[in-house]
Amino acid sequence: QILDSWKEIAAYLGRAVRTVQTWERSEGLPVHRHQHRKAGTVYAYPGEIDTWRKERAGLANGVADLAGRRRRKVHAAIAAATAVALAAGSWLLYRAAGADRESEPADTILETRGWLMIGGFDNRTEIPHLGDTLAAALRRELANSSHLKVAPKERIGDVLQLMGRPSDSAVDAELAREVAVRDGGIRAVLGGRVDGLGSSYVLSIHVLNAADGVTLASLSAEAGEQESILPAVTKLSRELRQTLGEALAEADPAERLSRVTTPSLRALELYSRADRLLLEETLGGPAQNEAAEQLLREAIAKDPEFASSYTHLAWALRRQSRPESEYLPFARTATELMGKATAVERCFIRGSLYTLKSEISGRRSDLEAALTQYQALLQLDPGHAWASRNAAGALQELDRGSEVLELLRGLVEARPHDVATLARAARELVVATGNLDRARSLIERIRRIEELQPPEARSRDGFVELFPVHAAWVRGDLDGALGELDRVAASLDRLPAPERRSLATTAQQHYLDLGMFEKADALQRKYSAPDRTFWEWRLAWRRGDGEHLRESMLRRYREGNLFQTVRVAYILGQFGFLTEAGELLARLPPDFDLEMALVTAARGFVHLAGGRPREAISHLEAALPMLRHDVNLGSYFYTARSLSRAWEALGQPERGIAVLEEAARQKPSALLVGHWWMELRLQLAELYRSTGRVERAGAIEDDLRRHCAHADSDFPILRELERRGARATV
Repeated sequence: QILDSWKEIAAYLGRAVRTVQTWERSEGLPVHRHQHRKAGTVYAYPGEIDTWRKERAGLANGVADLAGRRRRKVHAAIAAATAVALAAGSWLLYRAAGADRESEPADTILETRGWLMIGGFDNRTEIPHLGDTLAAALRRELANSSHLKVAPKERIGDVLQLMGRPSDSAVDAELAREVAVRDGGIRAVLGGRVDGLGSSYVLSIHVLNAADGVTLASLSAEAGEQESILPAVTKLSRELRQTLGEALAEADPAERLSRVTTPSLRALELYSRADRLLLEETLGGPAQNEAAEQLLREAIAKDPEFASSYTHLAWALRRQSRPESEYLPFARTATELMGKATAVERCFIRGSLYTLKSEISGRRSDLEAALTQYQALLQLDPGHAWASRNAAGALQELDRGSEVLELLRGLVEARPHDVATLARAARELVVATGNLDRARSLIERIRRIEELQPPEARSRDGFVELFPVHAAWVRGDLDGALGELDRVAASLDRLPAPERRSLATTAQQHYLDLGMFEKADALQRKYSAPDRTFWEWRLAWRRGDGEHLRESMLRRYREGNLFQTVRVAYILGQFGFLTEAGELLARLPPDFDLEMALVTAARGFVHLAGGRPREAISHLEAALPMLRHDVNLGSYFYTARSLSRAWEALGQPERGIAVLEEAARQKPSALLVGHWWMELRLQLAELYRSTGRVERAGAIEDDLRRHCAHADSDFPILRELERRGARATV
């Protein structure tokens, strides 16, 4: 008997279709897919399901830890894949279409499943670096498959580091299988070889099951000359996709061979080096952008029709703050030449052009078009580092920060051993959902990864290191928060300079939230974290020193930067400098429609200060939901306070109280902006008192005094609490 659809499988188990689909993804329910048919055509064997059900029943009374769950999923997936290969001829890396995936909660981070790793190419020619270049070319080609998921090279580097090897170690066939097994989620390994036969070249590739080394596929192709090597890679990648079960549309053979990223091996090598430099720009600074620019100009000289090189050159110039007249033409040229590029490359080329245009125009439509391209790209290549960064930035600029977490789920799946990716996901969980338990589970996963690394290789991420401070503050354990904070501050001298400065900056922000200005300033003086100008602005903001803040903000403002114009106008409006805020808002182009949450909120501030509470409410209510998911939650708390004042001005204090009560519940999300949460609570206490709820007001103020247990005497919230206490005594 065969259960030949999701409905039959669900009926056999006595569950809903969505439930059994979830079990397949998360608990290894043995479901197979038909060869050469759409991903939704599934079948299953009752005997396999019965065996799975018995094994699952043994786990019903206990919850295994994260590592145990992942091992079970890996073993179940490998077993299911083997059954598919033996019984149905399907391939273990077949990926379900999006229609088969149930929509899961936004704060659930998916485990990894079904990845293919591209190992090294054995270069038996006299052409230098040919093996690495061919591996990169094959990775770029296979990334366009809807059938395969190619592990990013960064993921391979993550595992190598866990094995005590440099992340850029050469990976031969033996090491590749070891990496795949250690990874736990990479199911198969692709290796290759290139031989020189006179003036010709023979390329061969093979795919091995990572678990047992059994060959799943083996192919070869011949290139009659050096210029034919990369077209041969394109041909091989297409044949491999078909061999492994992907149905590809027929195309003219000549067209298939001509559709190659670049025929120049040297151009591809130069481009790949520049790509690494740009991705690591934060480590090397501006010099890496300049070096990347030179490499990309060389690549274009070798192949003037290499579309992706033009896009990367545009980014390299943009990062050097060059004028748009220098970088935008290169981005446009890339779109004109992208007919020979792969699908992934075309998505990134178009997305980049729209992103760069949006920075100039400030139009929402440009950034939405860019986001569409990045999302399509990530469906093909979930680990694409450029696309994930740009997509996350676009979502924030479009006031769609709530969707960033969904984006990070794909990144965690693509790089499950990367501390930076896991830390970013954990931080977003806190900011977007306030779910400290889920964030803690990711941080524990980071700790387990770091235990496998030598001390010098560990990355001291500021959020991860200081998460216990935030967690203790949320619980109201101020002594515990300060103890953790002092412990981290005392360890800074033992760290390398870049990590020390970054961690000192985060620690400094926590001290400011505790009202400890002197300790925060001591960190700034000792480690210059951040630079003095930025520090003075931040300190003025936390102290409520409006005049100093005004001077600092206007000094930092640069004409022509639309996004900075919005942020400066918002902050000035927040502190009551309405003339300056209004002037800056008036400088925005009429069709500027990005950062609308901040623009709308700033206009709400102006209306409220001008005695127009109804107009203020219209703007502030529109802005508040979007700001809830902004990384800068200080904007959310202050906008909520202004909206409450507007309702109070209309004689409806109860509606103002409701706004503040809802915002106050977001305390777990108030990462590094706890003082804004405290000021909001001060305002709520005042409203309670004015409406006769004196006892509730007093309870809030007593709680805030506990939060100020270690604050300096000039902490504005502590001064206000003392003033209220003196007033109550009188």
